[in-house]
Amino acid sequence: MKTDVKYRFSIVNFTKPDSLYTCGMKPVLYSKIEANRHFVSWTRVGDSIRYYRNDSLNEDDEDSNTYTLTFTVSFPHEKDTVYLAHCFPYRYSDLLNDLINIQNDECRAKVCHQKVMCRSLAGNLVHLLTVTNPAPEEE
Repeated sequence: MKTDVKYRFSIVNFTKPDSLYTCGMKPVLYSKIEANRHFVSWTRVGDSIRYYRNDSLNEDDEDSNTYTLTFTVSFPHEKDTVYLAHCFPYRYSDLLNDLINIQNDECRAKVCHQKVMCRSLAGNLVHLLTVTNPAPEEE
């Protein structure tokens, strides 16, 4: 990739008629060089962002409409490894850390109850988090 070139991406076959991209949301980019040099993680990028309905073969069927997201990106470095994503990634390990933090916080632990419902097809634990009124204090 070259740094002085704008690359256009078009992602097709979305099914939602509305998108936050029409309200200013941008895709995110992770650059390995930026991460190594400046400790920069994911950043919002993109220009000329458009989200639009594609021409439909069946004009009468509203449910058959598909949509396209298109945007341009200039990459920060040549010979870099970059990743583009729809939104900031949230890993399973991030979820587990958040659940532990909730459990270890006295205030949040009073209103948040956790239990394991089952395992996913990949073997990961699937947690049920119930947020409710705190239990009354016993005297």
